[in-house]
Amino acid sequence: MGIADSFSSGDRVASLMALRQYLAGLVDDFDGAPRDIAPITKQLADVVREIDGLAPTQRKGTALDELAARRADAAGSRRA
Repeated sequence: MGIADSFSSGDRVASLMALRQYLAGLVDDFDGAPRDIAPITKQLADVVREIDGLAPTQRKGTALDELAARRADAAGSRRA
């Protein structure tokens, strides 16, 4: 799905992700003066920040869940 398709779909996160990919491609392929890439990298950073604010983070659990799992592993190791 291209940028125009993403924006016309009405899915804001998908639209921003398509824009992020486009801007990242511009940065990767850039061969101009450093001063000319600054606005592109700033826009890319802004888009990434906006995505982070809208998209839920994908976690397997909380820090407490991780701690409980470590303790369970340690308890199992002591029994063996």
